[in-house]
Amino acid sequence: MVGGDQFPLFRLGTLVVRQLSAPVAARIKEYARRHPAFSRAVCMRTARTYRAGELRLKLWSLRLKQPRHLPPISDRQALDTGADILGEAVVFGLGAVAIVFEVNRQAMRQEAKALEVRSHWEALLLQLEELRREVALQQADLERLHAELQARVTLLDDTHAPIPHL
Repeated sequence: MVGGDQFPLFRLGTLVVRQLSAPVAARIKEYARRHPAFSRAVCMRTARTYRAGELRLKLWSLRLKQPRHLPPISDRQALDTGADILGEAVVFGLGAVAIVFEVNRQAMRQEAKALEVRSHWEALLLQLEELRREVALQQADLERLHAELQARVTLLDDTHAPIPHL
């Protein structure tokens, strides 16, 4: 939970990720169009692998026979689909990093709070132990003084002399 005095970093992170998703996907598409090696090696391969997996999963879920060869998709369609997939993967990755960061930050805050509570209790226990020792010393002093007083009273009773002021 975010306190009233702290800025909601997680919400800001998710807002930034949402705002960056469309430009990131657009930049990946543009980069793929300008760099044929990247478009063939990454975008088209990603799109064709994704499409093959998607079709096989659909056929499997419908309990249909798996074909040996799947119908190919055009280079343009593979380029667009691959760029979209990569753009979404980048957005997902940024969102995951933001979530991991926030979870770690919250865990560290809770750990610090637990450590503070634990140290407070330990300080109270030390104070209590110190007070117990002090009470024990004072009790010993009281018993010693009481014993001295008893000895003097006994001594005075034996001599029948007046009791001096202590």
